[in-house]
Amino acid sequence: MTPREEYERRRDERHAEVAELARRTAALARVRTLTFAVGIAVLYLAFDLRVLPHAAVAVPVIAFAILVAIHQRARIAERRARRAARFYDAGLERLDHTWAGKGIGGERFFDPIHPYAADLDLFGRG
Repeated sequence: MTPREEYERRRDERHAEVAELARRTAALARVRTLTFAVGIAVLYLAFDLRVLPHAAVAVPVIAFAILVAIHQRARIAERRARRAARFYDAGLERLDHTWAGKGIGGERFFDPIHPYAADLDLFGRG
């Protein structure tokens, strides 16, 4: 297997993982919103209409708190997968020799007084 084939395989795996994690994160966000709405409804039923006991409010609050923690972990996993996918995208760009000029150039470190800074092309596209 060539390095290109290996990088493409790994990149495709990471992009598939990103897509799956993005779906999961979006689903968790919808469930969080629904849980919040249910919590508001339970608050109304418990304190305004007095149909439910006050302790019933604890159920959606606890569920929402648990969902916040799960959603946060899913968002972190998605960011990590996106970073891994970018790593393999950049690796393929390096193999194609199209990576030059896509990073931080470092122009802020250029010292016009230094005698060799411009000659060595230390700061620039390449």
